[in-house]
Amino acid sequence: MAKEKVLIVDDEEINRELISMLVNDLGYEAILASNGEEAVKKCMEIRPDLVILDIMMPFMDGYDVCRHIRANVDTANIPVIMVSALHDRESMLKGLEVGADEFLSKPIDQSKWTLRVKNLLAVKAARDFMLTHNQRLEDEVRRRTLELDEAFREIKDISSEMVRKLTAAAELRDTDSSGHIARIGLYSRRLAEAMDLSPDFVEDIAFASPAHDVGMIGIPDRILLKTGPLTREETGIMRSHTTIGERILSNSTYPVIQMAAAIAWTHHEQWDGGGYPLGLRGKEIPLAGRIVLLADRYDALRSGRPFKTAYDSQKVFKIIIEGDGRTMPGHFDPDVLKAFREIAPDFDKIFETS
Repeated sequence: MAKEKVLIVDDEEINRELISMLVNDLGYEAILASNGEEAVKKCMEIRPDLVILDIMMPFMDGYDVCRHIRANVDTANIPVIMVSALHDRESMLKGLEVGADEFLSKPIDQSKWTLRVKNLLAVKAARDFMLTHNQRLEDEVRRRTLELDEAFREIKDISSEMVRKLTAAAELRDTDSSGHIARIGLYSRRLAEAMDLSPDFVEDIAFASPAHDVGMIGIPDRILLKTGPLTREETGIMRSHTTIGERILSNSTYPVIQMAAAIAWTHHEQWDGGGYPLGLRGKEIPLAGRIVLLADRYDALRSGRPFKTAYDSQKVFKIIIEGDGRTMPGHFDPDVLKAFREIAPDFDKIFETS
């Protein structure tokens, strides 16, 4: 099996050699570039699995290199870690704005660096698998144009199985979430029905919504399984499961997978704009994300954890409808909230029987 390729870009030889040693020690293949133009060229020629990119370089700095990588369809999906001696918040935000997946400061913390590299390569592998899989499905459809109905049924079945496997992998990371993934699909279907949405939308959200937390695959066990409160840094990493999930599921040509990607990305966005990762407000949030937010919040309030009390159905209904300081009615789409008010007993039945 070929080693994953890691492109290391730095204008200082000692830094390239240091990072190259770390990459090789992890069992990956290190490829070196001493400037931005060389880095862009090698990205096109080699298609590395990860780019580790210094910011402060002459002629073409790391920000410009990252822009070039993201602007080209052939390299846009390559994960990028920016490494810099700059420690200010503005530099980090600029790096994220141009498309970097991670921003690490020099001197490099080896344990943190190792964790980021492994996680991004794991996400890249999962995403590549999905893209390759979808391409194979598209080829199959073209080959069987005389059997379109059968071909599309097969595509949906295979896509459904792949998403189920991905969501099952995410669920295995957290043994306390038993049944949560299946319930989210049932809650979401029932809300969509109560809102009189189209039958196709109802079926699609029932299929797509269980993938809402697929990005948990990329969250370290030390954070995912922590029994106490998370630090500010840990909270930021935990919240990144939304963007990780979107990256895994994005770029599909199939609407139901597109919906799953949108849900993974936006199921923590809030109607009043106070959610994450983008701080979207109102109808800027995809409808499927607005529905899954309430379904996910209901199940989280009903489910006990070592660090959190489980509430009964009446208490959870009161919290969602009236608020408790942490969960407020303003977090939810009013139409979704209205539908929940009408069918809340159905949510209780789903929780008790699933």
